[in-house]
Amino acid sequence: MSMKLHFGMAGRAAMVAAWLGASMAVAAPMAAPDDLLFMSNRGNSVFELYRMSASSGQVQRVLPERGEAGEMSWSPDGSRVLFSKAKPGEMLNIYVTELATGATRQLTSDELPCTQPSWSHDGRTIAFVAAGGGARKIYLMDAEGGPRRRLTDSVGDDETSPQFSPAGDKVAYLASQLDVAPKVAVADLKSGKGGIISPIKERGIETPPLWSPDGKQLLFSSLRGSSSQVMVMAPDGSARVQLTGAGGRHGQAQWSNDGKRILLMTVPLGAARPLLQVMHADGSELRQLYGGANDLMDARWSSDDRRIFFVEQLPSGGKIFALDVAGGTVSRLSGDEGFDVGIQVYAGRPTARLAGRR
Repeated sequence: MSMKLHFGMAGRAAMVAAWLGASMAVAAPMAAPDDLLFMSNRGNSVFELYRMSASSGQVQRVLPERGEAGEMSWSPDGSRVLFSKAKPGEMLNIYVTELATGATRQLTSDELPCTQPSWSHDGRTIAFVAAGGGARKIYLMDAEGGPRRRLTDSVGDDETSPQFSPAGDKVAYLASQLDVAPKVAVADLKSGKGGIISPIKERGIETPPLWSPDGKQLLFSSLRGSSSQVMVMAPDGSARVQLTGAGGRHGQAQWSNDGKRILLMTVPLGAARPLLQVMHADGSELRQLYGGANDLMDARWSSDDRRIFFVEQLPSGGKIFALDVAGGTVSRLSGDEGFDVGIQVYAGRPTARLAGRR
């Protein structure tokens, strides 16, 4: 497929917004579909949170206070942003900011790092990872703050990367043990029971799992040696299927919002740069969309699954692009300032998307 590359109106608007002082954070309305969260060092020496409208290209710094911030995610209703941040002299902790007012609250105050915050689909609960006692554990907390509780009763597991199921009754995550590399695990929220689904050493390292929109499958990659393959399986470990062929490194897989397709990055055997690819949810009809010239990362579907947003590392730094899946046109959204990375796309309320497919 031929690629048509142009610096679109959105990209020009992004540059104008930055030139006019887009680094000034002000109160903003809740997110619209295809608003992007990302990290950038534009206007500063540290990476801060920014918001971009994919339709207009307008860029805005999210937090009123300057300072480095990390992992972030939209609330399900698009009104808040959850993120991790380390104040000077302190460890990483979890914060939430209200877009309408700019008010920011600190949800944890630990002496050891708290990271990887994640929303439940109803927006009432957050999960996060806290270090301590020799192993990281996943905790749950009311989205407004308050007491926390352990996700599981595991003793020796190191737990990371929590993701709530669409129904809100389970959390998928990664767990590792002294003699078992990181593998997909699932915990039941009602019982608190959870653990590695298939602790088979020969299956290698597994990457953080993602729930399918209908909650019936988990998507992840399995790494063995220099090869990695995209996999799916049921939350109980059954129906485990390898979707990509042997050879190469396949990873960073993402479900489309309708659950019918999977986006992935592939580095073919003997190649140095990744390719952006898409396939049906059963692994069929794998096709190349873009790539091969530069490093690519953070590929994400748009809210209607018609575009893909991604970061391409150019000589001037990481820049955000949008690719039209049907036509192949690639448009640059970032301007020339800073290094942009870590895209998170607001796709609208998950419950609304699921209801629309009945």
